[in-house]
Amino acid sequence: MHTIEFLNGPLLLARVLLNLWLMRRDAIAIQGGSVNIFRNLLLGMGLLVLMTACNDGPGDIKISEYTSTGRPDSSRTGALSIDESGIVTRYNEQGAVLTIPVETLGGVGKRVNLDVSITGLLDDEGPKGSAVFVLAGGTRLVELLIPGATPTEQQSHQAGKLVRYSAKVAGDDELAFGQRSLYYTLPKIGLRLWAPQRVDAGAQTTVRVWVSDLATGEMLANIPVRSGDQSAITDTAGQALLNVTVPSEGNDFGLIVHADLANITVSSQKLLNLVPAGAPRLFVSTDKPLYRPGQTMHIRALALSQKDLTPIQSTPVILEVLDGKGNKIFKEEAMTDDFGVVSLTAPLASQVNLGDYTIKAVMDDVETGRTVKVSEEKLPKYAVKVDFDQSYFTPGQAVSGVLQARYFFGKAVTGADVKITTDKVGSARVVAFSGTTDQEGLLPFSLDTTGDQHVSLNIEVTDTAGFVVKSVASAAVAKPHLQVQIIPEATQLPNVGPWRFFVTTRGPLGGSIDAECKIVGDDATAIQTGSAGVAVMESASQQVYVSCKAGAMLGSKKQFMPISGNQSAILVRADKAIYRPGEKVELTLVAQNAPDQIYVDRVHRGRIVESRVVSVADGSAQLSMQPTQSERGTIIITAYYLDSNGVAFNAERVVYIQKPFAQVKVTTDKDSYLPGGEAKLSFEVKDENKQGQAAAIGVTITDEAVFALTN
Repeated sequence: MHTIEFLNGPLLLARVLLNLWLMRRDAIAIQGGSVNIFRNLLLGMGLLVLMTACNDGPGDIKISEYTSTGRPDSSRTGALSIDESGIVTRYNEQGAVLTIPVETLGGVGKRVNLDVSITGLLDDEGPKGSAVFVLAGGTRLVELLIPGATPTEQQSHQAGKLVRYSAKVAGDDELAFGQRSLYYTLPKIGLRLWAPQRVDAGAQTTVRVWVSDLATGEMLANIPVRSGDQSAITDTAGQALLNVTVPSEGNDFGLIVHADLANITVSSQKLLNLVPAGAPRLFVSTDKPLYRPGQTMHIRALALSQKDLTPIQSTPVILEVLDGKGNKIFKEEAMTDDFGVVSLTAPLASQVNLGDYTIKAVMDDVETGRTVKVSEEKLPKYAVKVDFDQSYFTPGQAVSGVLQARYFFGKAVTGADVKITTDKVGSARVVAFSGTTDQEGLLPFSLDTTGDQHVSLNIEVTDTAGFVVKSVASAAVAKPHLQVQIIPEATQLPNVGPWRFFVTTRGPLGGSIDAECKIVGDDATAIQTGSAGVAVMESASQQVYVSCKAGAMLGSKKQFMPISGNQSAILVRADKAIYRPGEKVELTLVAQNAPDQIYVDRVHRGRIVESRVVSVADGSAQLSMQPTQSERGTIIITAYYLDSNGVAFNAERVVYIQKPFAQVKVTTDKDSYLPGGEAKLSFEVKDENKQGQAAAIGVTITDEAVFALTN
């Protein structure tokens, strides 16, 4: 029972305001918990009204028993002192175990009764526990059990509970008492996780988890973490790996990871994008792009797994043909073979709608298609080709080259009349050049042009039999200049150089060009960009100025390096960008203000295939990774670490593992054949290691004139 004797007015008001402030401070959670501020205010206001109503005159107030308001930072009597900041709560199967620091101030050898309860903010009711001990000098940690006390489900809910205590020394009238928010007595778990953003549906992916003490930033070892049916224990670095299998259906997956400490569970989640594992990739091809009425379409479809591009076997594929008006004129189902291939023929009637026909292939819910043309247009008898003297021409320069006309059976078109026009005046074309092909079917030409844009040549060739072929050729016109670009090796670089960057050089038309480049103001040797037009350079300057030269063309570029504003930073360097299958990837890590260890993951198709912990010395580390034979295409190397404040720093490097390819060799039994003759073809297929390879070969034999007409 609480008894109150009255003080004078000013002191009473000061006590109540102090209580309000202490209660509000004690109820606020560090992490997003609900705060009962309004309830606390109402309680304080009620106490103020009660005390004011009962205060009939001057007097004294003495708290003779433990009250439900107010909390000194340290409660003490003449015999002992209790340090509230050192109170620690742990939960087990029996209840809550509290450890309370008690310092002896006097009365060594006296017995102490310590009572503790866990209650709500507005009431005294809750599970209780007690302990009896003897003052022995110095500070001792008194441990007691509160049976039946259960933990809150979330850390934020701890702010709604109080640890209330009172200590009575035998033979003394003084009572040490106080209260502290349960939130501050329990350990605070920080949980962070890393997982790939994209994961193949139904596949297994690796999730890295860190657990830390939010109050001290210390990484916590031996903490159980779990996700679904997978569990692990954190190591001395506070991290653990979980192998999580994601669902095989759906577009997204909410990954949730839990950590448990002292029967308190903390959770963290991340949304992962699922890549359908079973969705096929379909490809449709036909024997030619152009058909005439009455001919037969030869259609072939290839079905590959979206996940690893392996053939989808023994699965039905529906092939459809829609005419130029959208009418479905053909539909048939067939099963894929061991190579994921299905082939069908679709005959065209002699009287059909002309125009663009659509060929569709459907497997499950996936559909793909292509367009072919059905026309009665006659095929050309010969092809016209133009070879320009230069890859591009400068403004005002004459456009020159050689025209070649040749029958599809190989003979030159001799004595053909050629007309070339470049623009229009009114409705008539102006003939810019005319001539006759020689005995080789060749005709050199030269035309004067104006402007600085591409020149379109409209060509008309008429052979001696009067057959006309029309063609269009485009000549590039551009000012001679060298395009130079500087690409830093990362979007955020450490504050301390030197830093690497890529230099690309391209010609006037945007194609890669070999150029000699050097850093202006640097004594370093010039570097060639090579046929790929790319070179790697290094500089310790935050602003880089690169000058390049390719023949008579000059180009330059200035670039500021993107220096990180943080004291901590990391980057990943690879010895090259493209690797052969089975080749090791040599990596260098450059870290600024990093801990002694950095985490490195190799990710392929959204799955962590290898995870390493690398030791760092003098801000750098070297390591090698060996991709497996199944890892082809893009691989992402991710390096990351947490600083002392729990802030994550990471960097990525993308490398490419060459995909397997087939070398196909075709030989014929003759160099030429008569119409209606029989041809014997031989095929040889080898893999990238020049070893024989079993393969499905698709062969089409089409009149070259078809492609000449469509082009």
